[in-house]
Amino acid sequence: MVTAPRDSRERRVTVRDVAAHAGVSQATVSQVLSGSRPVAEETRARVLAAVQELGYRPNHFARALRQQKSHTVAIVVPNITHVTYPMVARGAGEILGPLGYQVALYDTNGLRATEKQIVRTLTDRMVDGAIVFGYPLAPSDARMLQESGVAVVNGSPGSESSPLWDTVQVDETAALRYLTRTLAARYDGPIAYIGGPSGHNTAPRREAGFRAGMQDLTLATDPRLTTSAPYTWAGGRSALTAMLEAGLRPRLVVCANDMIAIGAIAAAREYGLDVPGEVAVSGYDNIDAAEMAVPPLTTVEASPFEQGRAAARLLLERMTDTYRGPARHLTLSAEPVIRASA
Repeated sequence: MVTAPRDSRERRVTVRDVAAHAGVSQATVSQVLSGSRPVAEETRARVLAAVQELGYRPNHFARALRQQKSHTVAIVVPNITHVTYPMVARGAGEILGPLGYQVALYDTNGLRATEKQIVRTLTDRMVDGAIVFGYPLAPSDARMLQESGVAVVNGSPGSESSPLWDTVQVDETAALRYLTRTLAARYDGPIAYIGGPSGHNTAPRREAGFRAGMQDLTLATDPRLTTSAPYTWAGGRSALTAMLEAGLRPRLVVCANDMIAIGAIAAAREYGLDVPGEVAVSGYDNIDAAEMAVPPLTTVEASPFEQGRAAARLLLERMTDTYRGPARHLTLSAEPVIRASA
């Protein structure tokens, strides 16, 4: 069977087509796609719906030459295999994609040398903006990006220079404090904490939340039951195994992330302990595996998708010069998800 050739009269969908379909002016369509001026939310939604329905695709190359912009945004993360960071990228893409921006994901693998190399690459390749997520942005890197005209948003800030640029973070300390206080009030017996690795910037904030939750109930923190582990299944399994082999029997184990918690559940079962009947376990992050764990894992929903959306909105306003004011610092709440493990 011979496929008919594409109709030569078929043409590319234009801004004029989108404007007619949405019932607005071409200038309004351009403002929505570029983010150059505020547009009423109802009008913006109508334009984006027309873009989707007609299959409009901006001519990025021509627009980049005309505007001296690439319409590319870099998202830089420390570990592309961690389930959180692709969700951040998806959230950012949902905001930026319909406006004609391409999203490029970079992985530092947690190495400072790679962080510096990626920053040099971004300044050389003309990106309009960068969302640095999951680790504190080094002041020297921020300066290099900003001096080259690259707008910056840092997710998970922690350096002393974070007031210089827009940031988005979740209040991890408050989330762990609330979860610890809620669970510890329900169980009589020793309470353990398995925190993250000392070199990870989230570890101290989450441990501070655990300690604050214990203090809220005037409960002492037992140093024998407070340890750290890699953010992995094996790390959690090894940490709880060491406690059990030392003859310690915690009634509740609060863990700094879900993979540690799922590993701790495995260790408890290997010792013949019922979860949650003899030892309750909680995590943090609410990854997909948390709901599929046996029993399903009590945890904290940090909403990385929403973090990505929030970071993209801040970045978009910087890239389009609709906001030129001082640095903004957005803190999102994290909600507990109570399931059968605790």
